[in-house]
Amino acid sequence: MKLAVSFGDCNGIGFECFLKAIEIMSESYFFEDYSLYLFANLNTAKNYIDKCNLKKYRIEGDRLLINDIAIHIVPLEKEAEIVFAEDRLDAGEHALESLSKAIDGVIAGKFDGLVTLPVSKLSLNMAGWYYPGQTEMVAEKSKSSDYQMILFNEGLRVAIATIHEPIVKIPQLLNKDVIVKQAEMLYLSLKKDFGIKLPKIAVLSLNPHAGENGVIGTEEIEYIIPAVNEIAARGIRVEGPYPSDGFFGFGYYQKFDGILAMYHDQGLTPLKVLAGGNGVNYTANLNVVRTSPDHGTSYSKAGKGISDPKSTISAIEWCVRIIENNRKFEQIKD
Repeated sequence: MKLAVSFGDCNGIGFECFLKAIEIMSESYFFEDYSLYLFANLNTAKNYIDKCNLKKYRIEGDRLLINDIAIHIVPLEKEAEIVFAEDRLDAGEHALESLSKAIDGVIAGKFDGLVTLPVSKLSLNMAGWYYPGQTEMVAEKSKSSDYQMILFNEGLRVAIATIHEPIVKIPQLLNKDVIVKQAEMLYLSLKKDFGIKLPKIAVLSLNPHAGENGVIGTEEIEYIIPAVNEIAARGIRVEGPYPSDGFFGFGYYQKFDGILAMYHDQGLTPLKVLAGGNGVNYTANLNVVRTSPDHGTSYSKAGKGISDPKSTISAIEWCVRIIENNRKFEQIKD
């Protein structure tokens, strides 16, 4: 199995985390069955390693050598200077070429899945990028009209009904049909991608205290509760709406296989706290399998050699697991 890996922002921690992840994973049997292809400018990658003082990692020809593991490098034209913790045009151009070509390779069938390292959206915007996130770019290029962001670790999976949207727009973007559709996508992903035979889903409220019967907002009465009833009528095990504070604070999340949050920070803040740096970002219902670490560029740590690779390891391993779960699901379905 072959995985494409986009380089992400060359002035953040993404590549450092990748290097450390491969070193740790080289001690297992992972690379006996799976190969990674990193989309990077060779000089940019070499300079990153030098500036981070990571001398045990080296590049020879088009291969990145870590212990006795060789990672294939797909060379890029755009070279970027390494200036840690800065948003720069050349970094954005390098990240954009890397991401675009990695996606194209997966779409063309040259690779089985995609792992995207963290990007700086400001640097990408300088390079003419117009997407709110990598999720949306992967979806557009793979011609996937309906998709869903799921962040997860081994025992907690949180999907978002709206993704990268300003808070002020959230109530206008939600309605009964949107919530039902998102719940159905989560249900299918739990079965297909995570191998859960009979998933149980929780739906979160939009307002504090689930609206207090309309006292603190009417969205629960108007469309969230009707959506939960409709989801249940379609044969999906579902409960809610739950206020997110008590739901996560008192451990109710442990009773469910998947959670549907109404907006980005409502679901991802508790997920990242509970995951302890070991979460994975997954885009469900795409025409390709794509995972990513659950953190950003972390400029405050960039170039210091102190970054934790746990999330990157999980993103790589889970990309493989999801691909394998997909194949098993299709075999059972056929």
